[in-house]
Amino acid sequence: MLIDKPSKTLLTFTLSLLLMGLLGNNGCGDGNGDNGPDAEIVNNIISTQILGQADDADSTTPADRYTGPAELSAMDQRTNSSSVQPLFNEVAGKAEAESLDPSANTVTGDEAVATSFNKVVSEFRVDNNGRFTFDIALDVDQVALRHDGIVSIQVAAALLDNQGAAVPNGGIANITFRFQQNEGDSIDVVIADDEDNPDNTQANGDYNRTLSGPSSGVNLQAGSYRLELDLRITARAPVQVGDDGQRHRAAVEAAKATITLR
Repeated sequence: MLIDKPSKTLLTFTLSLLLMGLLGNNGCGDGNGDNGPDAEIVNNIISTQILGQADDADSTTPADRYTGPAELSAMDQRTNSSSVQPLFNEVAGKAEAESLDPSANTVTGDEAVATSFNKVVSEFRVDNNGRFTFDIALDVDQVALRHDGIVSIQVAAALLDNQGAAVPNGGIANITFRFQQNEGDSIDVVIADDEDNPDNTQANGDYNRTLSGPSSGVNLQAGSYRLELDLRITARAPVQVGDDGQRHRAAVEAAKATITLR
């Protein structure tokens, strides 16, 4: 899987699609210009899943969980997560965790955690046998960290057969981005646990990446398939205060993953 460097300007996904020539049929042409696409991500959602958890690490109150439609939130003191109803090729959410002051009600070494999990499964139609590959645009807005707070964002996508079983070599992506403060108090982005080669957010905490893969494409026969796209956002804040007396905090205002057929 290839990972492109983030663009220097925040283009919208619609503009990206226009530049790539994918808007409209969402598929690959057959080269003749008159017989339609070889394949298409169909605007037909088969299933979605939205799950959230918020835990302020106070042992006297249980974690809150939710599952439901757009804009529902799980909240527990200063810790919350929320999701946006998925589109056929897009999932999005947010998470924020701020630790409590250490007290008799907290467990030593515990942490405040907020998690937003978002999944969509859509129809993927192949009209002509071939190899197909995909791009996933990850757009992250306003990551904010204080002291030892960490934000992790996992992006995964895979092709399934029409019954929901895995397609051979159908894994498109499964990668985690970890946002953490460095010694200079800017934010490093550790990709797939590669601590030696961190990336960086923009000054305002925004971050953009394009995931491309598989490079050789997935070999598929004509027929109907399913395309699954997952986004898991986790914010963690240790239960303690920093040297300046402030609670630890980790937050991401919004994260969105959009998949397109190259």
